Amino acid sequence: GITGALPSRPPISTRSPTTLLGAGMMRTAVVLVLATPMEFSSAMPLVGGYVLAQSGGRSMLVDMRRAKERILYDSYMAMIGAGSMASQRLLFPERLTLSEDDFVLLSENEVEFAALGFELNLVGDGVVELNAIPSSIVGEQADEVLYELLREVESGDVAEHMRSNMARVMAVKGSRLSSKGITAEEAMEVLQHLCACDNYSFSPSGKAIMAEFTIEDIKAKLN
Repeated sequence: GITGALPSRPPISTRSPTTLLGAGMMRTAVVLVLATPMEFSSAMPLVGGYVLAQSGGRSMLVDMRRAKERILYDSYMAMIGAGSMASQRLLFPERLTLSEDDFVLLSENEVEFAALGFELNLVGDGVVELNAIPSSIVGEQADEVLYELLREVESGDVAEHMRSNMARVMAVKGSRLSSKGITAEEAMEVLQHLCACDNYSFSPSGKAIMAEFTIEDIKAKLN
């Protein structure tokens, strides 16, 4: 296999928009980190949410969930910065009952949640009504996302870092909605969006999105 130190991780961008091969192949593949623009010429979906893609004569294995996570994160950060996070109104408000501490935390950070696309009505006694939620999440996920975001707020980070963490939470949730059963055309569309990201090598969580492998890797796997 190919060995060597992992290249240093590039800065995370805020710009808008192994099952088939086996774990051993992934371990010997080289994580692709390039400073130059990237283009893909073909994409073949594999099992497990991976895509085999060609770029400039190189073969890449792409984790589609992590790719979508990067795309969504960049988009969220751009919208948050512009104050234009899209929301979807609920037909019927969803009523949640929070602990006293969480209710106070939500009350103190209502502006931050509004910036993410939440429209809240703080009824009182721990009761909160969700009138609108970020358009990127489904209604069934709203309470789970809200709880996870409260945990990020609880960490007490400064506003910009907190918004980054909140965008990451929503990107992770959104990337899990449609990572399976992707067609070749859909995979190419995702890869094109990924190429527009400044950092297409790593997800916001710091995990590799793609890895390059060569014919030597395949031969080594078959020996």
